[in-house]
Amino acid sequence: FYQWSQDHWDDIIPEFQAALLRGIAEHAQIRFGNLGKNNWNAKSTPSEQALFDYLLKLINLINWSDFDAFCLQSALCGCSWIARSSEDLDRLYPLLYWCSNSADPVAENCEDLHRVGLNSMRGIAAESALVVASHWLKGGQGDLPDQLASILHQLAEDPHPAVRGRVLRGLPTVLHFSQEIGWRLFQKAVAHGPAAIWESAYMCMYYNYRQHYKIVKEYLDVMEDCAMPEATKPWAEILTLTYLANKMDKNTFIDSLAKMKLDDAWKAAVGVLKHNTDK
Repeated sequence: FYQWSQDHWDDIIPEFQAALLRGIAEHAQIRFGNLGKNNWNAKSTPSEQALFDYLLKLINLINWSDFDAFCLQSALCGCSWIARSSEDLDRLYPLLYWCSNSADPVAENCEDLHRVGLNSMRGIAAESALVVASHWLKGGQGDLPDQLASILHQLAEDPHPAVRGRVLRGLPTVLHFSQEIGWRLFQKAVAHGPAAIWESAYMCMYYNYRQHYKIVKEYLDVMEDCAMPEATKPWAEILTLTYLANKMDKNTFIDSLAKMKLDDAWKAAVGVLKHNTDK
């Protein structure tokens, strides 16, 4: 089937081409990525390299501009989980660049950045680039390749906040392997708001408030000064966790909440305290 699909690609109608690409990409994401299995078991288990080669060959047989956008997003995600070597990245860059420079997300409403980013080509490009970066850093292969770093910084400074929101949601793993790279991208992603962007930044702060409290405290101060009331919930939750971790005393904690004069800040703090009654 592998060879047949390539030899007869032009004979396959576009709907089946898209279904084939999506199926291979989802196979890769389930086996090697973060896509749920739902009792699915692979009938064949080709290697990461075989899957990557197959996906890239099929991707390069299509006209990206005219092809199903959702299918291309799925293919890029699948490739990102199985790209390992610098040679793999060199072959993936053209698609990653193309997706990173695609049209703006359709919805301009910033109230649900997560949903908008998840359904945009540039948002998926951000997610995929961060998966690739995490694998690279986890493998101890040194600094990120220049082209990958360039794509990441472009996406971290994307004019649409939904795209930057996807960058922030993908950063915790990068931060685990490289604080320097992670916080540099974090700073660029939050620098120009809007205030709603801080909801996407929550997990970065959650995983780092214990060991890197000084950095997290700086961003808590930024949220307090520039992002209220939209950032009330993530701000209050992280503030409460830092208090429970003995990073600040009780009076400072209470004073910080009182200064906000926001009921939602107290509600968020109480919610965290209720779930940590043993502390």
